Amino acid sequence: MDSSSDPSDPTVEYCDLVMKGGITSGVVYPLAITELSQRYLFRNIGGTSAGAVAAVVTAAAEFGRRSDNPSAYDLLGRLPGKLGTDGLLLRLFQPSTATARIFRVVLAVLKAKSVPARIFTGVWTLLRQFWGSALLGMLCGAAVPVLLFLICRGPLAVYGVLGFLWITVTSAAMVLIGAGIDALETTVKNGFGFCSGFDRQSKGGPPLTNWLHEQIQTVAGKDLATPLTFGDLWKAPAMAGETLTGPAINLQVVTTNLTLGRPFTIPFESHAFYFDENQFKELFPESVVQQMIAKSPPKPNETVRSRKGDVLHRLPEGADLPVVVAARMSLSFPVLLSAVPLYLPDYPHKTTADETDRTDLEESKPAIHVNADLCWFSDGGICSNFPMHFFDSPLPRWPTFGIDLQPDRSQNAKSNEQLVWFPPRPRSGSQLLLNDFDQGSNWERLCGFLGAILNTMQDWRDNLQATAAGYRDRIVHIKLRPDEGGLNLNMPRSVIDNLSDRGRIAGQMILKHFDFSSHMYARYRITMCALERYLNDLDHSWTHPLSQDTEGQDYIRGTKVPPHYQPRSQSLRQLMLAALTQLVNLSQSWQSGHGNQSFSKDGAPRPEPILRSQPKF
Repeated sequence: MDSSSDPSDPTVEYCDLVMKGGITSGVVYPLAITELSQRYLFRNIGGTSAGAVAAVVTAAAEFGRRSDNPSAYDLLGRLPGKLGTDGLLLRLFQPSTATARIFRVVLAVLKAKSVPARIFTGVWTLLRQFWGSALLGMLCGAAVPVLLFLICRGPLAVYGVLGFLWITVTSAAMVLIGAGIDALETTVKNGFGFCSGFDRQSKGGPPLTNWLHEQIQTVAGKDLATPLTFGDLWKAPAMAGETLTGPAINLQVVTTNLTLGRPFTIPFESHAFYFDENQFKELFPESVVQQMIAKSPPKPNETVRSRKGDVLHRLPEGADLPVVVAARMSLSFPVLLSAVPLYLPDYPHKTTADETDRTDLEESKPAIHVNADLCWFSDGGICSNFPMHFFDSPLPRWPTFGIDLQPDRSQNAKSNEQLVWFPPRPRSGSQLLLNDFDQGSNWERLCGFLGAILNTMQDWRDNLQATAAGYRDRIVHIKLRPDEGGLNLNMPRSVIDNLSDRGRIAGQMILKHFDFSSHMYARYRITMCALERYLNDLDHSWTHPLSQDTEGQDYIRGTKVPPHYQPRSQSLRQLMLAALTQLVNLSQSWQSGHGNQSFSKDGAPRPEPILRSQPKF
């Protein structure tokens, strides 16, 4: 189906799209995206983990559509079919040579459908992969009863039983020790993951990053030697009838800096990070690394090195960063995929180089050597798996849709239509989603309890936001069975086709049921409620100060010099004070104008919204 826009149609409709993470669950997205692309131009696109991969490919397809590639969304829509052919989905996750043995064990356990089957499969695969350790354990176990027999003599049957027990125990112990040591050493050396996602000379088909780079370039209509960048998206050609200025396509994805313990949005707003050329060549295609080196912003008289002494390159500014790097940094599922290393300069401990090490004798400043600390970036879903706050506006000019993924634990057979749900009314979708983990055997219930703790730590912000007014009416929910998506790396074609079909249904539901005018009115009510409460708090704090507030108010009025953040111009200070006075007067006029009335009453959305200051990640 050709989903390109008709250039003769002057009507332009935009939408934003945010997609949730879920590793292989991302196969639901392509057909949902192609359905939406028939009506909308994608203006802002975001996601996390697998949702980030879908966001990047969507941005590439939108770039392709704007760059006279009418088949861009057709190519995107065919991706699930490709993934279901010849086991391609599984082959995307190729372990490094060192981690291959332990990866086969993990994969065998994941393939099993029940707890007993997983135990049996895991034990059998461990023995096959670590047969050397098992043989050593058998020899050690057999040595004990043989030695006792030679010393003490007696019935052979007794020593046979004893030998069997010793062989079993020592073999199991040696296999577990061997597997544990192997897993620890190989995964840590491989960037804390089984699979790097990249191989320069892959013989079993392209691994994840190789394949992803090819798909991005293909749907964007660009050759492999010229990686698609954020700047390409921002400057994409306009479609007929467009009058908006600013970035044509705005892409944002989430990654997690485990070293700093916080999420980041890519493209980075600051350019503080550096990368090691050799490390990146093990993670990304040569053309991507060479472009990053060529676009690395120069910093005269400064050399940044890792603690090991390797010279580092400054990360390109956002416009010059290849989008495949952003996708890979967001999709770094812990242990399955290697984390991505970047470096943060330690400027407080920079050193001045000797005169002979000066990089430019014409410069008056001496050369500076700066050591940089290693930062490991892992999966964005660790901190924010469904960033619906992306692209928010107090009064939206076009909709921002979200595609949510939820587990379906029902034992009843359901059609694909029954596994997709979109709120039929603005008040729908406010119910909290239940994690019914307390089912099955005691072992399953305990694992469910521990899993629920991890899920709550990870997703509570996203879950709370997804049920809030102004959010819930634009999120379509797709349910996945236990054998679908997630870590099911070996899904058969039939399962992939079902998931893909649910994505198509989800896109059609949004097109059929979403009412943007109603949504805009709901956002208007939400914004007014939040503003009223925020300004009331501002008014009360300013007009009813405590004694401990007086010096702070003197700083604000300018009667005392503040210790920091002081405006450089007197006019700016006066302008800020005048604005504060106007906001306080506005709040007072609202309060006196409607007596006991409140914007947060009389049919206002629930739960009551609030405004708060928080750092942008």
